[in-house]
Amino acid sequence: MSAQPRGRQLQPLTALFLPFYMQEPTPDYQLLGDQIGGLFYENWRARQMFPIFEFAAGQTFRGRNNAIAMARSRGADLVVVGFVPHMISGSNLGDTDISLQVKIYETRTGALLFDMAQAGRIEFRGSRDWIVVSHEQRMPSSPLFKLVRSMADDMAVPVQSWLPTPGTPLPYANNTEEIVKGMTKTQPGTPPPGNTQATGQSRQTGTNADEKPLTDSSTLERDLKDEATAQQGVSLNILFDVDKDVIRPTSYPLLDSLGQALLSPELKGKSVMVAGHTDSDADAQYNLKLSKRRAEAVKRYLVAKFQIAPERITTVGYGKSNPVAPNDTPKNKQRNRRVEVRVLK
Repeated sequence: MSAQPRGRQLQPLTALFLPFYMQEPTPDYQLLGDQIGGLFYENWRARQMFPIFEFAAGQTFRGRNNAIAMARSRGADLVVVGFVPHMISGSNLGDTDISLQVKIYETRTGALLFDMAQAGRIEFRGSRDWIVVSHEQRMPSSPLFKLVRSMADDMAVPVQSWLPTPGTPLPYANNTEEIVKGMTKTQPGTPPPGNTQATGQSRQTGTNADEKPLTDSSTLERDLKDEATAQQGVSLNILFDVDKDVIRPTSYPLLDSLGQALLSPELKGKSVMVAGHTDSDADAQYNLKLSKRRAEAVKRYLVAKFQIAPERITTVGYGKSNPVAPNDTPKNKQRNRRVEVRVLK
C-alpha cells in the first residue's frame, strides 16, 4: 500500500513528528518508540525538509484524530506518525530485522498525504576484524539503528520530491524590460515549484547485510536532480515597513513595472508565483507568516491597479529559509528581504 500526492507543493510547511508506535508487545515500548522515532526524525531534520520541524518526545500515538489535533494545536501544517509492526533486535547475537510504516497527514483537512512502508534485515556475522582509529557518535552503534537510518534516507526521497524547492537565487530586475526578459529567458537552476510532477513512489524494500537498500532510491534522487534544468523569473527589491506587510511608496514604480510586464504580449495569460523572503531576524514561524503576507500585499497591488486576474498569481512565503547572502550586515539583510516572481506555466 502506498499513497502520495501528485505535483509539487508550493508553500513551505511546518511539521510535528511523533515517536514511533510499537505494534508488537515489548518491554520499554515507550523508550524504544522515542529512540527509533528520534533517530528517524534527526535524519529528516538534517535534510532541512521542513522550516519548522518538532519532535514530540514522550508522546504516544493514540489514533489518527488525536495526532492531527495535537499537531494542529501546536500550529503545524503536517503530522508525521510512525509505526513498528515487527522488530527483532539481534544485536551481536543474531539477525536483526525491522518493519517501519510512516504516514503523513495534513492537519487542516486530515487528508492522508503519504503512506510508506519498508522492511529490512541485517544478518548476524560471527567473526569480524576491525581497525579503529577514532570513532564518535551520539547514539550507540547497532544493526537496528543502521536499518532505521537507511529507511529514513529512502523514505525522505519521495517526500522531498513533493516539498517546495525555492530554487537558485534569481537575478534582480529594475524595469519592465528587464522583468520581461528575466521571465521569458531560460536560466540555469531549479525549475519553479508546481511545474514539476512528483515521480517518487513509496516502496517496500529490503536491506542487505551491508546496509544498502535492495531498491535503489538513488535512481529517484538522480531523476530529481535531472529536473533542475531551467527557471524563469526575477528578484525584485520591494521595500516594506519594518515587521509589516505595508509596501513603501518608493517601491510603487517597481511594482508598476511588474504589472506592465505581466500585461505584455510575452507574459499575458501566464501564471506566476510571487514568493516573499525575509532576513533572519525573529523566529522561523514569524518570518514564514510575514513573508506570506508580503507576497499577498504584492498580489493585492497588482490585482487592484492592473486588474490582473487573481487566479494568475499564486503567493507563497519562504521566510528566512532561502537567503541569498549571509545575514551579517544591514546591506545583506536587505538583499534577503526580497520578492521573487517566477513563471509557473
